[in-house]
Amino acid sequence: MTPKQARAAHLAYVRLYQYMSADAVPQMASEVELRELIYGNFLAAETLIGILARLRGRTFDGVLDDLPQRDEGYPPGLVARYMWDHAVYRLRYMHARSWQRRPEPARTYSLLTTFRGSFNLVVAAAVEVAAATQTPARQLATTLRDAAAVATR
Repeated sequence: MTPKQARAAHLAYVRLYQYMSADAVPQMASEVELRELIYGNFLAAETLIGILARLRGRTFDGVLDDLPQRDEGYPPGLVARYMWDHAVYRLRYMHARSWQRRPEPARTYSLLTTFRGSFNLVVAAAVEVAAATQTPARQLATTLRDAAAVATR
């Protein structure tokens, strides 16, 4: 992972930790931060799904196909099922191409909607990893945040 990717993933894990540990919605980020969070969310989701694949003895795509759909409602707004499907598609695309290009929000979606889809993927994957390892979700979020902080140094 490059230093830039490590910083983006750390930002995503900090947001996940805030969300899971406080039972409250963190303040919305600026446009620049949202772009970084979207990138970090996809990186974090890829890592968590990779962990699940190893734990379950399955492929990345197999785990991604079976990942339960979640909608945390954060940030608020109307979002249809296609947003989940689109986020899954984008993650699969980036994973298959070894992150040769940074994911950008699709032209048809707002930045907030793209963030919401990527955030839902991270939460869904984190909940599944927590269940598979019998670790409380908050503890997992703390571990991920702290490990990502070390990777940025």
